[in-house]
Amino acid sequence: MMSLRVMRSSLLSRVKLLGIAGVRAAHGHEGHVSHHPDGSEPLYYDHRAFPLPDIPFRKELSSHQTALKEKERGAWKQLSQEDKIALYRIKFDQSYAEMNKPSNEWKTVFGGIFILFGITGFVVWWQSVYGECGYREVLWLTIFSL
Repeated sequence: MMSLRVMRSSLLSRVKLLGIAGVRAAHGHEGHVSHHPDGSEPLYYDHRAFPLPDIPFRKELSSHQTALKEKERGAWKQLSQEDKIALYRIKFDQSYAEMNKPSNEWKTVFGGIFILFGITGFVVWWQSVYGECGYREVLWLTIFSL
């Protein structure tokens, strides 16, 4: 009798989920980025945890940017500081300083928490004033109804 592992491998290779070509494709780009419509195309993502994305930020380059890329192949001492920054912006959207910049998201989070506290307080007050019976009366009835 065939083992489950062998059956699974043969089944997956028949439906083209696993096989020599599939394993090779899963282990690297081999110098180029795949452009498959199934969602396996790598995307650009700026984050401190992923300092080197698979693809550059700018995919289509203008004539000025193409000229800069050609100038980049030469001596770097001939490049000005503005040229180096422009080359950096072709590859990356944000610098580390821009990624580490604090955001004001905490204000939104605290505002949402306070709104929920206010709604909860209003519901508790409403139930204590206009409710049929309060929490203590329900507790009293459940204890002594036995």
